Amino acid sequence: LITENKNLKIHTIHQDPYFLSSQFIYSSDNPLSGNWDTPSVIDFTSCLQELKLWKSKVDLVLIEGFMLYHDPVFVSLIDVHVWLEVGKETAMKR
Repeated sequence: LITENKNLKIHTIHQDPYFLSSQFIYSSDNPLSGNWDTPSVIDFTSCLQELKLWKSKVDLVLIEGFMLYHDPVFVSLIDVHVWLEVGKETAMKR
């Protein structure tokens, strides 16, 4: 699809900016020690607003984030679902 249409308008949304950092309980010595694996630390409302905005403006929205499938409203707005698993080493490099 993308290679066939060079004029395709694409926007990418990353889930990382929607983490509610005030929700984390972590040590100042180790900021990665908090519980990042719970949906309660994601601002799904704001992320959903961005998704709706861009779906109306571009041909294709790519959105990534490991908590995306938690919110049923979010899931209902995604046309194609891709789950990609990577090893711990690759994930830490990201």
